[in-house]
Formats: sequence, C-alpha cells, structure tokens
Amino acid sequence: MDRYQFEDSISEYIENTLTLSQRKDFEDYIENNPESVVLVERVRSVINNMQKMPDVKTSPDFMGQLMRKVDVEKNRPAQRVKPGNTVFGFTPLYAGLMSVAVVGLIMIGLQMIPDSSQGPTPIPNHFTQESAPVQSPATQPHELRMESLAGAEEDSANVEVQMDKRRSNIKNKIRLVKNQ
Repeated sequence: MDRYQFEDSISEYIENTLTLSQRKDFEDYIENNPESVVLVERVRSVINNMQKMPDVKTSPDFMGQLMRKVDVEKNRPAQRVKPGNTVFGFTPLYAGLMSVAVVGLIMIGLQMIPDSSQGPTPIPNHFTQESAPVQSPATQPHELRMESLAGAEEDSANVEVQMDKRRSNIKNKIRLVKNQ
C-alpha cells in the first residue's frame, strides 16, 4: 500500500468497512510509518466532531426553491461582454491617462538633456572644491607652461630611472640579519 491508497482508506478503516486483506495492508502501513497514526487520529477526531454537530433545519420547500433557482440560472442567456471602444486594449479613460503619463515622461527626459548651444555645463561647486586652488590650462600663458615643464627636475617620461632610484633606496634600508 502506498501513501495515496492509505489516505483514501482512512475513513473506511475508521468505519470498519475494509475487507480483511485491505485492513491487514492498512495496519502494516501504520506499523511501517509511525507518522501515519497521527493522521488517522486527526481524521477520527473530525468524523466524531461532525457526528456530534446538531442537524440543520430547513424549510420544507427548500429543495424546490433551490432547484427553481438552478433552472433559472441554467436557462438564462449568457450576457456577452461588449468589446467597446479600446485603444491598444485600454479603455478610452485609461488610454488617455497612459498617453498623458508617456508625454510627461518624455518631457522630463528632454529637460534632463543639456543644451549644447549654451556652451559647457558648469560643474557645481561642491564637486570642484579642493584644498589648493588649481589653475586651468586655459588661464595660464603658453610660455609659462613651457618654461615650467622645461624647468622640472624629473622627466615623467623616464619612469625606469625613477623606479631604479626608488629600488636602490629601499635596498639600502633593508638589512638582513644572520645568526644573531
């Protein structure tokens, strides 16, 4: 017996309507699966509680009224939903609201694009604040820039020489200690 057969047989087991071979299979399943005992007890509790419930009293003509309502609903023609005016599947109201929203988003997007006819966009001060003032290359005279480059002590293009100097400084500072 598998789990599905067991669950289908619980109420028959409680009501004692299983055949002898089915009852033996059911009890074997319970012995091999101890968690199934809890399920049987829960179903037994539900059945006992349902038997203790009081009977519900209805009017003598309840079934006749119920059947008349069922017949009326069965014979009533189905109301067809009119497709109506739709724009891309939207009702006119929602289509209008959707178009207003799209136009609004486009307008906001256009406002965010900088106007190139006014020149470069100025950068806010909180992005450009630095500890020391820096002159832009456009404000320095051409001769001054060339002289300051020519007067520099180190050539930035000669990176290997600079790295060799740094390595030799580090090697002079490092001393190996043997057998102290």
